[in-house]
Amino acid sequence: MLKDNRSRPFSQMNVDELLARDQQNWEAAWQRFSAVQEWFETRKDPTPRDEDLALGNMGQLGWVAYHLGRHEEARKRLQECLKSFSARSKGYTATLKYRLALVEEALGDTAEAYACASDATYWFERTGMQPDLEKARELLARLQSAQASPA
Repeated sequence: MLKDNRSRPFSQMNVDELLARDQQNWEAAWQRFSAVQEWFETRKDPTPRDEDLALGNMGQLGWVAYHLGRHEEARKRLQECLKSFSARSKGYTATLKYRLALVEEALGDTAEAYACASDATYWFERTGMQPDLEKARELLARLQSAQASPA
């Protein structure tokens, strides 16, 4: 069971709470990443905001939203995150593109899903992200097959 740590800064949250995503406990992950987003939005700390961390958290919320069946929300969050990360990190951009491809597939936009999966595969190959590369290739093949089949 998660404890309510909303009053503590995100850096002080228990590791177990933040691993809810990796444990596929999607509701708990939503609560945790939402708490981090709320902390970023309401903090009064005079130090500069860590934009990469805030944007990465938004991408995590998009991924969790996908798993909760909130596909439109997932699309919005992932697209917003991609706008900022595409020039910063090719590895994370590839991950975001792969995740967005899954969202677009769930929303029925096979052409957009294929474009995202193609981009993700390209960057996974270039950056050597092997575990993700195989999943992206499988998705790309599935989408290619779907595009070739009559609707």
